[in-house]
Amino acid sequence: MPVSKTNNSDACVNAIDSAVRAALSDVGQKAVDYARQAVPVRTGALRDSIDSEVSGSTVTIGAGENYAAYVELGTTARDARPYLKPSVFDHTDEFQSMIAEKIKSVL
Repeated sequence: MPVSKTNNSDACVNAIDSAVRAALSDVGQKAVDYARQAVPVRTGALRDSIDSEVSGSTVTIGAGENYAAYVELGTTARDARPYLKPSVFDHTDEFQSMIAEKIKSVL
């Protein structure tokens, strides 16, 4: 009886890569949601400028307003009011679970 074999390793790697990118996109959006809830709001411009971007195996979250860093880190005249860092570091367990679940879905 003839036996044939098929190498599906490329398809597996591609499926996992796609799942990771999708998970990172989901994590980025969730972190944006947390940051938008935590940011101090005067006009809403800073809140509305918060966004995320996935590049390779990295997700970056940030805000586009020119004063975003001053709010996050503070100045000599104003205390810091962090909204980006807590939106990521306070939810790392949740984000890890989101990534793991997305990867499990393709295995």
